[in-house]
Amino acid sequence: MANPATIAFGIRFQGNIAEVREGGVYRTDVVFAAGDVFRISVRSGVVSYAKNGTVFYTSGAAAGSSLALGSRSPT
Repeated sequence: MANPATIAFGIRFQGNIAEVREGGVYRTDVVFAAGDVFRISVRSGVVSYAKNGTVFYTSGAAAGSSLALGSRSPT
């Protein structure tokens, strides 16, 4: 399991809440249900978080030149 502080831009799913976390720091959350689709995108260095195609948070932090994608299924 990765140290949450080392994940620059991520979404943590717990129960029916999806939390935006950047560098391990909580930013905002949104309720979700089975079938919802989430996306983290970077355009011109701006990071945005979307649920079902609608942006619900735009980061104040700029993305670096390289990002890695990872996922972990709940156990």
